[in-house]
Amino acid sequence: MAPPTRSQLLDTSTRFIHAYNAWTTESILSVRSPRCIHRTLPASRGRRPKTNDEFRQFIEPLLPVYRGFRLSFVNDDSDSDSDNSETVVDVEKRKVVLHLKSHADTDAGPYENEYYFVLSMNEAGDLVDEVVEYLDSGYTDAFMRRLEKCQDEA
Repeated sequence: MAPPTRSQLLDTSTRFIHAYNAWTTESILSVRSPRCIHRTLPASRGRRPKTNDEFRQFIEPLLPVYRGFRLSFVNDDSDSDSDNSETVVDVEKRKVVLHLKSHADTDAGPYENEYYFVLSMNEAGDLVDEVVEYLDSGYTDAFMRRLEKCQDEA
């Protein structure tokens, strides 16, 4: 089997973004290989790596909380979910690095976070074998406090 091309890896990373933007468990898991592992960093957050089944259990309760969730590139004012100039692709290692932002509506107000995703693809380059998600932990912690306060008041 020929190694995947840069274009194939970018297509898979675009499918990854589209899958999140569809905001269903099935769509998010659809671009992951059966052996995919999802790691959330920084390590100080204390989150252990998740298999697809564990990630499903993690994400399902969040779907109704974060309404209209969308990922787009940080440096793109059009909220595009296609390749941009900051995307880093290592064809030999089958890795793509994406600098993304998110937006969603919640009961606590808008949710807007920033991420780096490092996607490691399978040998064919068409599925993700590993997701390394590095998020803005300061924003996340402050937002979670607001969300918990809002839920306590409800």
